[in-house]
Amino acid sequence: MGILRDYCALFFYLSIGAVLIGLFTEAESLMALATFATGISYAARDYFDEDPGRLNVMSFYAAFGALWFGLSNYLGYGAEGGTFEEMFFDFEIREFFFQAQIIASLAVIVPLLTYDVINRSFGAKMRFTVPKIGFDMPDWLLLRCGLAFFVLSWIPYSFDLNLAFLGILASLLSLGSYIAIFALNSRWMTEPLPQWPRLIRWLPLAMALSESGYFAVFGGERGRVAWPLVAFSLPYILHKKITFPRAVAGILIFASFTFVFKQLAETRRSLWGTDRIQYVIQKVLPDESQPLLTGETSDADREDSSGFMRLMARLSTFNQLSQVYRLSVEDGYYSGETMAYMVYVFIPRVMWQDKPLVAPGQWFASKLGRGSRLEGGGFSNAINMTIPGELYLNFGWLGVTIGLIFLTTLYFMFWEAASFGAEAGNILGQAFAFALLYQAIFNGSHFGGVVNLTMWYLLFLAITYFVVTVVQQGQWKFLR
Repeated sequence: MGILRDYCALFFYLSIGAVLIGLFTEAESLMALATFATGISYAARDYFDEDPGRLNVMSFYAAFGALWFGLSNYLGYGAEGGTFEEMFFDFEIREFFFQAQIIASLAVIVPLLTYDVINRSFGAKMRFTVPKIGFDMPDWLLLRCGLAFFVLSWIPYSFDLNLAFLGILASLLSLGSYIAIFALNSRWMTEPLPQWPRLIRWLPLAMALSESGYFAVFGGERGRVAWPLVAFSLPYILHKKITFPRAVAGILIFASFTFVFKQLAETRRSLWGTDRIQYVIQKVLPDESQPLLTGETSDADREDSSGFMRLMARLSTFNQLSQVYRLSVEDGYYSGETMAYMVYVFIPRVMWQDKPLVAPGQWFASKLGRGSRLEGGGFSNAINMTIPGELYLNFGWLGVTIGLIFLTTLYFMFWEAASFGAEAGNILGQAFAFALLYQAIFNGSHFGGVVNLTMWYLLFLAITYFVVTVVQQGQWKFLR
């Protein structure tokens, strides 16, 4: 493990050097490939480190940032003029690809270097000053809380309830099933093992497969197919319990998701339920005697039998980042205009029913003319600027650098507040850790995600204070 860690660390710095070579030679493809190598080698370094606490939220930011800003962009640049061009190229500005990739590469390199500096220089002091989230609880109560999270997350969907007025609580409910899967499976990774019935060992997997399968057949949101499986897999990685059979299973799950992702892209507006299943069967096992159900297929989709390129095209960021750079050239920097929500976002929606929605993605889509204005005042489409993209659009290169340093500092502080792994029965800490990982993995969104992290922290801190001071840990017996 130690020698693998050292090789990965060496490759991490060599990859940064390759990014610089791409910068000086103005080769965006080299920069993208080297950015992918930078993120993956950083994550691998943390996994192979003998310190169990070395694997943290930034490790996952690195791994998925490598996909958002590295590999997917590299494949997109290479697709130009080929079969898969129509998948990747949508609303790009070709002349600004180089500048777009600089922004993308900074999104990976700056946070990774910053996190290491914080951890080595003054991380020890920060660990003791950040108020911690949650408390340890008995296993029986952990199980009940996990089941409650799962059930509560399904209530709004089952009854078609609009809980937007709850603000950040609605966001928490939307993650409830993932938190339940993550927390219960994570409990099985720590000693002593919980004294639950043996069938409970399979409960997190059953939750993940049932929810993922349901949305694969009946849903239109591809993220709702992926996230239950991600929530189930994360504890194995965080606790460094990946064996060869589990690695093979993980690869098969990823391959299955890329295939399902492709089918959802083709059918989510036209086919549901048994019709969608029949469509997939016809694609895999053609039957000329049956009437052919049609989806939104193209030459590229027919060529991409596994769905991998369709998934990578969805993750690529050079379309929006090249548009971000174009807007800055034509209009100048926006000086915080797209971040106006920072003024009012912390006001609870229950106190201000007409509080504007935090939807910079809709503003960006409207600015690009990619959709139409709705009667209710919103916009029919949303395009994520990405966090570094929004920072650049508002404040330029210096804004990107300082903003990413600030984001990384929050990640460090909040991960320490979650105290992941310190208390196996701390479901609030587990829930907040998952919220952090959720945002870090989805780091191609917009700067509003940083605001969400802060609001989640304040919410979990308030819950912690209430339970500790009002309920008190010594009174759990009254909840039996």
